[in-house]
Amino acid sequence: MVFPAGPDVLSRRPAGAGSLARGWWVFLLFFLCRSPYAADTVQVHIDGIQDPLLTNVRNYLSLEQQKDHPRLTAERIRRLHRRAPEEIEQALQPFGYYRPRIDAELEPPPAGGAAWQAYYRIDQGPPLPVKTVTVHLEGPGRESPDFQALLANFPVKPGNTLDHVSYEQGKQALQDLARDQGYLEAAFTKNQIVIDEQAYRADIALDFNTGPRYRFGTVTFRQDTFDEELLDRFVTFHPGDFYTLKALSDFRYGLTASGYFDEITVDTQPDRQSKKLNVVAILTPKKLNQYRARVGYGTDSGFRTGVDWERRYLNSYGHRLDAGLVAKQDQRRLEATANYFIPLGRIDEDYLTLTLNYEGKDLTINDFNIPIAEGKEAVHGSTRSNQVSFQIAKHHPRNIFDGIPLKETIGLEYFIERYNLWTIFPQDTQAQIRQDNPDAIPAIDANYRLLTPSINWLYEQVDNRLYITQGQQLRLALRGSKDGWGSNVWFWQERLDGTAIHRLGPQGRLILRGNVGHTRNAVVQVGKLEANEVPESIMFKTGGETSVRGYAYESLDYRGLGARNLLVGSVEYEYRIYGDWGLAAFYDAGNVANGFSNLSLARSAGAGLRWYSPIGPIRLDLASALSKEDNPWRIQFNVGPEF
Repeated sequence: MVFPAGPDVLSRRPAGAGSLARGWWVFLLFFLCRSPYAADTVQVHIDGIQDPLLTNVRNYLSLEQQKDHPRLTAERIRRLHRRAPEEIEQALQPFGYYRPRIDAELEPPPAGGAAWQAYYRIDQGPPLPVKTVTVHLEGPGRESPDFQALLANFPVKPGNTLDHVSYEQGKQALQDLARDQGYLEAAFTKNQIVIDEQAYRADIALDFNTGPRYRFGTVTFRQDTFDEELLDRFVTFHPGDFYTLKALSDFRYGLTASGYFDEITVDTQPDRQSKKLNVVAILTPKKLNQYRARVGYGTDSGFRTGVDWERRYLNSYGHRLDAGLVAKQDQRRLEATANYFIPLGRIDEDYLTLTLNYEGKDLTINDFNIPIAEGKEAVHGSTRSNQVSFQIAKHHPRNIFDGIPLKETIGLEYFIERYNLWTIFPQDTQAQIRQDNPDAIPAIDANYRLLTPSINWLYEQVDNRLYITQGQQLRLALRGSKDGWGSNVWFWQERLDGTAIHRLGPQGRLILRGNVGHTRNAVVQVGKLEANEVPESIMFKTGGETSVRGYAYESLDYRGLGARNLLVGSVEYEYRIYGDWGLAAFYDAGNVANGFSNLSLARSAGAGLRWYSPIGPIRLDLASALSKEDNPWRIQFNVGPEF
């Protein structure tokens, strides 16, 4: 810690005004009188103490600060050396050392122009103990539990060494708490450290008057784009509430997170007479449209490219529209989404979304792993699966069990999926299925229509979203449809996903993940194949960068059509090895099956490299599929926070 001192700075007196001829004479005299030799130099040696004392002594020492000055002279070196013991004493006092012993020695340079040598041998001596600490609170805030807790944990206590840094930190904590709680006139009425050098002790006395506590007054918005009622939803307090910095910060965060504004200035204007704090928000809206193009590669999706468009606000009520189109190499996937956003309450918590989705992908015999009768050849045709859905969803907060915060989403989706699998069967197999399994025809020549209500609950608690060292996330999703109620099939599905992250030591993290799901639906037989009479996109599949990493994306399924049940678990340990880089080791296990009784877990294990970037961890994993013959290796790449 550097404690500012007033170093003796070398300076020149500026030449006075005069005639031009006089100026030339002064200039000429300067060069004629200037020594042709280089300036004296000095080397400073300090022994007997270590950091942080050593660093502070070096910063206090004028000789250390000026040792490289181009006009340093022998006379100047001697003068600064004589001053050094006093400066060293001052540098040690903030750390509680008031009786140091200092041996100072200055050796002139030998012939040949070598440097002066300055030696300072320091015995810091005994630390100065604090005998008494008296901190007295006055004013309306003296009974506040927060202030009382701060006094109980004041960083300087009787018996401690006098440490001016800790003392100033304790004073600052009182001032910060007063400001954060709205005691805007708080001040110290006594602030003293009495040092008895003869008895070698220190006594601290502080009197702190909190003054009156301010309340929130009016909130004024300066802008001409949005409806006042919309902006009022951002306000996290009511006029008359006691002022807190957290409430004001939450107000500003909500404005920032909305995505409506390019510049946000929140000013507070205290009214000393009424003891109220009026708030003025000056808002500059963002440009109406934002466009983005992206190109990437993923181990699961192959090459991909996409474009996005966002209309940040459509009207003064804050309605918003965004749309995107993505093409992926894997299965020639084409995904399109349009989302309409309607704020209802607080913008980031209570809103309505209307979403239109489309997904198309190619399906071949390789995607289904359908058993072919002996002597038969597989057909190498393909079919195109097309899915269209429209969903309306209400998002809002909910508290359960007296204070556990959840994000609840209630939705209703109309879903259509169409694909024809006849092209992947040989002709004689098609005829046999039509004759022996007519109930299977709807599952092969699929034309699904589903009206699906759903409800989701999300619980999250994290310490730092970009790099979580302590956090939990739990998500429960329920959905289903009933034949005849806007749907031509029925199903019911539950899914629970959880992640827990815990710090292990100063550099380590333990990451636990789990997924479990169950589906109830009608089943038909297609030869030796058991097919679920629901769209394959609804059924469970797993494998890939966020599940069982030794396997390709969604390669763990049931004959390519998905399965009714899901079970996945993962344990991972990360260790930060240097700066923003870390290593990881992990073990994953999981699979899907139509019945938990015949579920066979696929296992994978491996190691990874981590870079904790400004946008969240970037993960590069090398995973081995332990349940496969020869344990093949697979590279997985993932970007972004865990939650």
